[in-house]
Formats: sequence, structure tokens, C-alpha cells
Amino acid sequence: MVKPKILQVMLEAVRTLKGLDARWALGGDASEVIQGVNASALSLEFLTFGEESTRAVHRALGGLFSGEKTPHELEEREITLKRIAEIGEESRPVFVKSLHSKFQSGDVPIEIYGDPRIKIGDWAWGDPIEFEPALVYVVGERIPVMPLRLRSDIYFGLGWLDRVHLIHEADKRKHHQH
Repeated sequence: MVKPKILQVMLEAVRTLKGLDARWALGGDASEVIQGVNASALSLEFLTFGEESTRAVHRALGGLFSGEKTPHELEEREITLKRIAEIGEESRPVFVKSLHSKFQSGDVPIEIYGDPRIKIGDWAWGDPIEFEPALVYVVGERIPVMPLRLRSDIYFGLGWLDRVHLIHEADKRKHHQH
């Protein structure tokens, strides 16, 4: 279940982005929760593909929420995830590089990740993550999301088997409903 205030901000953002000529999808925990994964979403993350799409999404969301707090400018940014990769017997930090911005709507953090790339420890950067979004309907709104299969594959590669299990359980529940 998505908390009501996060759901409200998500729906406002989706309605704003609906007519935009940009490639984007909801990512992060919110995308998992609305696809049935038993997780908790504390923020909204939008993944964009290509610099033009990233700038268009930034302008649209920044305009929507600008009365509350000025969005950060887009900048090439590298962040270290709080969780480390567990590969074999080794633990390694996980980095994400993207054209990035963050801002708030009330107390809901919103982040934009343009052409995100992942790096594990001292390994080379991966290619930008690109995918065909899955579509989920929430309160009558069609929301493009990062597919669970891709998330599961990424989590498996990072050694986050608990998250792989949560996605697998959601997939099993979905198939039992049909």
C-alpha cells in the first residue's frame, strides 16, 4: 500500500507528465509497491531516458511543485547507495551516476534520475539503464513503471536476495489472482 500523501503526489506528477513528449517511468520503491511488492515507499523516483526527456520532466515537475520548494538544478551526480552489494564473499559499495535533481512536495521527496548507470565497487560503470516501461493503473491513471523483472535481475546481480524474494512473492500472488 502506498501512503495517501505519496499516492496524491504521485498522481499529481503523473497527470502533469501525461501529455509530455518525454520518455520516463516511475522507479524506486513506489514502483514496486504499486506492482504488488510488499515494500515501503517513502519517496518518488522518476527515471528518464535521454537528456531532452530529463530536462522536460525536470521542468514539468519543477513547475508543478515549485511553489513549495525550488527544485535543485539538474546536474551530473554520483551517489553512493546506503546498501552495499553482496557478491560472493565480498561486500562492495554501489554507486549510481545520473543527470539528477531532487525536490520536495510537502514532506514527500522527489528525485529525477536521467540515464542512470550503476557501478559496483571499483568495477567499470554499466551502460545507462534503459527499458520499455510496464504499465500499471492506479486510481484510473496509467503509470509507466520500471518492470519488476528488471528490478529483480538488478537486485540478483547486487546480491540483494531478500528483495528478489519480495518480487517473486508479488509475482506469485499476481498469478494466483488470475
